[in-house]
Amino acid sequence: MKHIALIIFFFYYSTSIGQDCEIPVNEIGEFEYVEIVDAPSHSKAEIYDAALLSLSDFVANSDKLTKFRDREVGAFVSEIEVSLKPALGIDNLFFFNIKVEVKEGKFRITLNYIENLFIVTEDESCRCRNDLASPDCNSTGCIVMKKRWAKLKCDALVKLDMILSQYINAVGNSLLEKDW
Repeated sequence: MKHIALIIFFFYYSTSIGQDCEIPVNEIGEFEYVEIVDAPSHSKAEIYDAALLSLSDFVANSDKLTKFRDREVGAFVSEIEVSLKPALGIDNLFFFNIKVEVKEGKFRITLNYIENLFIVTEDESCRCRNDLASPDCNSTGCIVMKKRWAKLKCDALVKLDMILSQYINAVGNSLLEKDW
């Protein structure tokens, strides 16, 4: 019985790890995801405040909430960390830039990739510096197989999509509760 379970696990693992997902790219072929969210009947200032306030729940280090912030322009840039912790293996941290631009009644979120960090031990790690759209990791400090890179980046995008949905909902809730 154990052998059957191991065979099923191996078959599932070997077929699923090679699966490739569709990665949204910009005009130069690098990962970029853009979403425009309507917030009718809300001013630019209200949306900006709600988006900035909601961001603190989604960034890795809220002490460094933004890399860039300009209230007049209605834009800010921050960094989001997506952590993947497999049952066995190495922790993986994917880092993305999130840019939020605000206009009257709507805001646009743009996400792009910074890097992936594999935490091998407390003292050692390796990084994937190639863009998510690249089939290779171009790692420094370790070897990363193409199949593993393909699976990890797809898993990171699924988790990033969940985080983005939660962030948009948080902004919406903040806009609804502006008179608390």
